[in-house]
Amino acid sequence: MDRTVTEVRAFVQNVHEGQADELGRPLMEHLEAVRERVAQMGGEDADQIAALLHHALSDGRVTAEQLAGFELPDRSRAIVDALTRRAEESEDDQLRRVMETPGAVRVLRADLAHQLHPDRLRCCSAAERELTLHRCCRILVELDKEPELTFR
Repeated sequence: MDRTVTEVRAFVQNVHEGQADELGRPLMEHLEAVRERVAQMGGEDADQIAALLHHALSDGRVTAEQLAGFELPDRSRAIVDALTRRAEESEDDQLRRVMETPGAVRVLRADLAHQLHPDRLRCCSAAERELTLHRCCRILVELDKEPELTFR
């Protein structure tokens, strides 16, 4: 039986206990904000689960083997995999994989929306804000070439 959003939230809270984002805020705030945005965009439970887990592999707190043993919907697992950048790939290669994975664009858009929130950007240095704006806007331009992907 697949895990529920509530069960995954509890798991993620435990995994990321005490971990802060680049602004010094609890990482769980970001993960929950992304999950909420995915839900507002019509994301199913599997999409919301992926939103909660979208940092789990990239920051090394959870291994691929641990995640494989955790009962998740296949769609959630595929989205997390698509959103996890591999060491040998470019950001563009990862973006292509995201665009090919149902549900991954929705989670990425929600993640970018939270990164671009004015309250978050105000907390960054001018240089960091410029880098974040440039990176996020470049990705959004690519995603906007295929806007219907958000709703797959």
